[in-house]
Amino acid sequence: MAKRPEKAAVTYPLISAATIPTVLSGIDFPNSKNDLKEYAVRNLRKEEIEYTDAVLDILEHLPAKRYTNMADVEHEVKKIK
Repeated sequence: MAKRPEKAAVTYPLISAATIPTVLSGIDFPNSKNDLKEYAVRNLRKEEIEYTDAVLDILEHLPAKRYTNMADVEHEVKKIK
């Protein structure tokens, strides 16, 4: 049986813990992963956030589920980071 390649760890050392909540500030919950990403794209234009590609990549790696609040999002982000 062929061994599957392991997934490379995704790390974002330049993204602070406050970046995702800042990018998603003002969003209403509950929301899907796609809703979070769409909101972030619109909000990144308003906020002066560095490493926007990394922020969007983090959101892309979130599990596809319904997020009930910011703490729920932050919990999943910590697993990725």
